[in-house]
Amino acid sequence: MKNVLMVCMLMVMVSGIFCITGTNDPTLSQTNDDSYNLTKDTDVPQMVLFTDAARIEPNPPSDVSITKVAATLKISWTAVANAAGYHVEGSNTTSSSDFTDISSSGSFSTVGSTISWTITPSVPYHFYHVRSQGISILPFSYATVTGGTFNNGTSNVTISTFKMDLYETTQGDYQAIMGNNPAQVYGVGASYPVYNVSWYNAINYCNLRSMSEGLTPCYSYLTYGTNPNSWPSGWWGTGSNHTNFSCDWSANGYRLPTEMEWKFAARGGNLTHNYTYSGSNTISDVAWYYTNATSYSHVVGTKAANELSICDMTGNVCEWCWDIWATNYPSGPLTNPHGPTTGNYRVFCGGSCADAPAICAITYHQFNYSYADTNYYHNVGFRVCRAN
Repeated sequence: MKNVLMVCMLMVMVSGIFCITGTNDPTLSQTNDDSYNLTKDTDVPQMVLFTDAARIEPNPPSDVSITKVAATLKISWTAVANAAGYHVEGSNTTSSSDFTDISSSGSFSTVGSTISWTITPSVPYHFYHVRSQGISILPFSYATVTGGTFNNGTSNVTISTFKMDLYETTQGDYQAIMGNNPAQVYGVGASYPVYNVSWYNAINYCNLRSMSEGLTPCYSYLTYGTNPNSWPSGWWGTGSNHTNFSCDWSANGYRLPTEMEWKFAARGGNLTHNYTYSGSNTISDVAWYYTNATSYSHVVGTKAANELSICDMTGNVCEWCWDIWATNYPSGPLTNPHGPTTGNYRVFCGGSCADAPAICAITYHQFNYSYADTNYYHNVGFRVCRAN
């Protein structure tokens, strides 16, 4: 089970950098299109915009304003949904490495939905910026799935070594990156698996998390690159758009496993005991399924792990995979198959808290009838993996 005492990585978002010089009273306000309106002494304040690469996390303060009246500096913004707090930083240069957290030097106040930070500095900084603080995200806890060959019931499949998260992506993990928690009713909490997420949501999460950790994103949308902020409006709203994605399998960022990677890991890789379920022939030992969960998810890692120390690959929530679904697997030997290139549906695996034992078996070949962002399932989530 993921331990809340583990070292957490703070997910933050920079809203803007403001320059204050002289003794005048400038005001700077940010507009929604990342342009800036200056009032009062417009020749005094200066603004430095962040690059798109630095603006990858959701829900930054979107309307930050800064005023200086006499010796008092005040920065204000509208409260950010799901923010756990804020940091104010100052610098005399625009280099990100020179900014210092000065939050504790001033005082925060809240009036309605407006957050303000006020300070009377002896020597003001030239530049300031505000970060919204999300909830903590736990480090990537993974098993190294050493490559090998197994039979999927139709053919022998050879899988190269890769890394798979020991746990299903949690609601805390998801909210830290995406700025919201879509899970409702069927088990809610930071350590519960995220659900009510489409395949598109999972792809988006993978790239945004990769970017937030300085890794190379795996997924591209047509010719629009890997940054979801650059993808065309509405890319997530049409089911047929799923074939517009490609994957860089050599990239070191986060991605969904292929169906065959998932099945190889679920059976314990090269350490397999050929169990029916992931880690046991007794489903209740390793899974939250319909009989013991009655459609409600549970905190990840609370059932026994499989041979690779990976938890919940049977039950809890079904897990999205990369592959397009096909009725039958290809015949003949396969090496690192990525599934068909055409088709209407994406695969998920593992069964869930709402499923009977037969659907929870490792060998079960499952898909859903829609992957558009407007369709969610209370028993479908995902886990991430990375290239070795």
